[in-house]
Amino acid sequence: MQSYLHFAKTLATDAGDIVLRHFTNVAQHTTQKTDLTELTTADEAINQLVLDRISAAYPDHAVLAEEGSRRQQSDYTWVCDPIDGTFMYAHGLPMATFNLALTHNGEVQVAVCYDPFLKRMFTASRGNGAFLNDQPLNLHDRIIAGRIGVELEVWGGASSSIFKDVDLELTIRAALTDRADWVLLYWPSIAYSSAMVAKGDLGAVVFAGKNPWDGAAVSLIAQEAGAIVTDIFGNKGQRFDQETKGFIIAHPTLYGKLFAKVQPVVASAELV
Repeated sequence: MQSYLHFAKTLATDAGDIVLRHFTNVAQHTTQKTDLTELTTADEAINQLVLDRISAAYPDHAVLAEEGSRRQQSDYTWVCDPIDGTFMYAHGLPMATFNLALTHNGEVQVAVCYDPFLKRMFTASRGNGAFLNDQPLNLHDRIIAGRIGVELEVWGGASSSIFKDVDLELTIRAALTDRADWVLLYWPSIAYSSAMVAKGDLGAVVFAGKNPWDGAAVSLIAQEAGAIVTDIFGNKGQRFDQETKGFIIAHPTLYGKLFAKVQPVVASAELV
């Protein structure tokens, strides 16, 4: 796994260089996809870089990426979001991450989430812990006290939500606001917010999107840091080489009461 992790970290650094190189004039090179989300030249360039590098290094591995995949029969699939937080990035706000994970039969083995603006690289390999710039992350050393930040990124557009009701975010938010300090609205990058849970700076993330690249990398990073990671229905061990059932990532002291609030809402919601 360490050779895979080294490969992923090197690729993340090079992808970050592309993010920064395009940043000053990104607005001039942004279009909209059919689901009305933004697509930048940096997204496309990074996606192609990932395809090329993996094809050269691991020709028998599949690639599942937001802006173009290489689908082939393989036990190994690399799952990539070239730029998570494209909306913010395309509007000139330095809030975006590159995310890459390697799955084996659907289980994430290696993960990288990289913020090139602050040079923060979150990494993990299964069973070997999580790290921020090679310094270990351990939520058991962090006690969440005072205000609790819960990142709610349930809306993902009709094409990416697992629920027919794309306004479900409002319902979940309402279920959490019996305490005014539960909900922190913060939407640069769902992956970055999840990495902040792994770091101990946010309490939890609730997400109802189905795209695997949104959670593949950060699910392992958070889990290796000590967070509890489930799908949005509370089930552990979902595959990340296919569409997912959303996710909840939470500090272990917060997960139980958070899920107790979310579960009645999602249990009655209609799936797509």
